[in-house]
Amino acid sequence: MLPEIENLITLQKLDLQVRALDARLAQIPVQVEELEKEIATEKANLQTAETRVSESQKQRRALEGELEQLEAASGKYKSQLMQVKTNDEYKAMQRQIDNVQEEIGQKEEQILLIMEEAEGLQDNVKTRQKELEEGQKKVGVMEADLEAEASRLRTELGEQNRQREELLQSIDPDLLGQYQRVAGARSGIAMAEAKDEHCQVCHVRLRPQVYSEIRIGDQVLRCDSCGRILYYAGPTEAGSKQQTDQPTEST
Repeated sequence: MLPEIENLITLQKLDLQVRALDARLAQIPVQVEELEKEIATEKANLQTAETRVSESQKQRRALEGELEQLEAASGKYKSQLMQVKTNDEYKAMQRQIDNVQEEIGQKEEQILLIMEEAEGLQDNVKTRQKELEEGQKKVGVMEADLEAEASRLRTELGEQNRQREELLQSIDPDLLGQYQRVAGARSGIAMAEAKDEHCQVCHVRLRPQVYSEIRIGDQVLRCDSCGRILYYAGPTEAGSKQQTDQPTEST
């Protein structure tokens, strides 16, 4: 195999690794954003629960104010009842007192219902607070793990790019340009192993003469179908695995 082809195979491997690292690094901020959305949802749930408690308290205070006014009115009517002079006046005043007492009973019942509901609302606030605290701890750990992963990936990416830049210096510019054009047109895959008389990426059968020349390995040849640069890795198991990192495509 030509040294130039070996260099291109190594370059292809580095390019695929760099692309995978870039893709993973791009995913991490998205995952962090999703985690932050979960916390925002928990905070909104807690705020909703706290708002319901506040509204319940306001409603109770309003009812207690109304109850106080009704009790004052009842006391006033009872005092006036002692001053009426006719039976009709007495009956009229008694009806007013009865009506007020009925309203007092209704207000007291409403207050009791609100007090019972308030207990559940307070429990809900405590539950939401606990969920938020637990969620923040969980997200904090996950974000730290993601940041550690990102740091490791950036270091690895830097090393891969360093190796790639060194390798580029040893590749003929014309051949490198050919590799880059094919890679740009073929989803980043410029190299294809020739095996069993087939291109192992597009699976098209190679002409016998072309396959024979590829096995000799003294010139740069491309697949007539997909245009990728072909190479022969040999019949060994280790050689046939050199293409495992590359995707395949249907004809």
